[in-house]
Amino acid sequence: MFLRRLRPFVPVLILSVFLAAETPSRPTASESSIHFFMEVLAADAMQGRETGTESELRAAEFIASQLKAHGIKPAGDPAKDGGRSYIQKAPLNRRALDAAPELKAAGKIWTHGKDVSFVFLGESQFKGPLQRLKPGDAVKPGAVVLVTLQEGVEVRGQILGPLRNGATAVLVNWAEQVRQGYEGAAKELPEIPLDPQPYKYVILGADASKQFADVPEGAEVSFTGKLKELPPAFVSTVIGVLPGETDEAILLGAHLDHLGIATGRPGDNIYNGADDDASGCAAVMELARVLGAGKKPLRTVFFAFFGGEEIGGVGAGYFLQYPPLNLEKIVADIEFEMIGRPDNKVPAKTLWLTGFDRSDLGPELAKHGARLVADPHPDQNFFARSDNYPLAKRGIIAHTVSSFGLHAQYHQPDDDIAHVDFQHMTTAIGSLIEPIQWLVNSDFKPQWLPGKKP
Repeated sequence: MFLRRLRPFVPVLILSVFLAAETPSRPTASESSIHFFMEVLAADAMQGRETGTESELRAAEFIASQLKAHGIKPAGDPAKDGGRSYIQKAPLNRRALDAAPELKAAGKIWTHGKDVSFVFLGESQFKGPLQRLKPGDAVKPGAVVLVTLQEGVEVRGQILGPLRNGATAVLVNWAEQVRQGYEGAAKELPEIPLDPQPYKYVILGADASKQFADVPEGAEVSFTGKLKELPPAFVSTVIGVLPGETDEAILLGAHLDHLGIATGRPGDNIYNGADDDASGCAAVMELARVLGAGKKPLRTVFFAFFGGEEIGGVGAGYFLQYPPLNLEKIVADIEFEMIGRPDNKVPAKTLWLTGFDRSDLGPELAKHGARLVADPHPDQNFFARSDNYPLAKRGIIAHTVSSFGLHAQYHQPDDDIAHVDFQHMTTAIGSLIEPIQWLVNSDFKPQWLPGKKP
């Protein structure tokens, strides 16, 4: 019956089929490609991709092999044959504390591994007046800030916020949110990476938290540690390039490192980092796959998979010191961070852009079909918490794409692919393909909006 009714229209149908065959298919994201990439990068075998370790290098080598397979040329360090390698190695001079360090205040002493846990130290000593920070308080420059974590507010932001606003160090009151981190860190002495952002924060144990209640506001809090040298290491960043007709460039990036292994932690102790940030790496790799299979672009495209993001953006900082191109030629930098799961604060299968209101880049990409909206978590200051920020500080239009909904697996060993929503990823990445192709092949140059340049 259907054929009989359609018979008068057969010539039209034949013409339509012929035209469809002559029309190039629109590029789409491949869920199977994304799944394969994520399975390898976030596997237990990658040992958590900790900065400066063989596992970070192994992850970088895997990413480099994928770029090569997609026709993306190497743009890392010079190679022995006179060409380039895919990997840029940033020296990482490491030191460690030679004995259990101590925290001192008001005549009391608390020891690492027993009373407190020095989770991250960017320097071997610090001191400053105690400030008990309440929500809404301004940080007093140079203060050692004592933070009591708020329920429902992302932990890292509560710790790093005061440090970025001038605190000398942050002490974190014992709380269930930090219990596992304390118990894991207390069994080891922390390494002290010489990184450009020397963060210092300490978790107070349950008893130390109670004892600090007796330390007067403004009393001096101090720490001094004895150091020993560790063997030199390096941070691995992967850089590839798709040459264009011009030397104007678009940079697409993500970070490949994560937190490694929590030695001494019972049960699952590998930080797989599926969402953070294998998912962002998968997005950049999908864009490399699609762009690499197309015709030569107008603008040159660089693909960067930075190492060392988790210890303060070491890879991105080194990239800026030793760039593979003239930084003035970068028209826009788009980073991808934690897009493996949907954020229920935005529509389904949608991503958000940090600093959406700072430049005209996000609105223009959305106008061209990107499922991209403004960051629904302005209180978290995500714009300044990813590898886009050092580039933005250099004047480059640089933002981060994400859909992080402050989930409980953040910086935990169970951030694995079992929690990844591959349909969300595929649709969201797919929505960016044509807008980024447009950006790569257009003469549009995004600009900071008045008063919004970092």
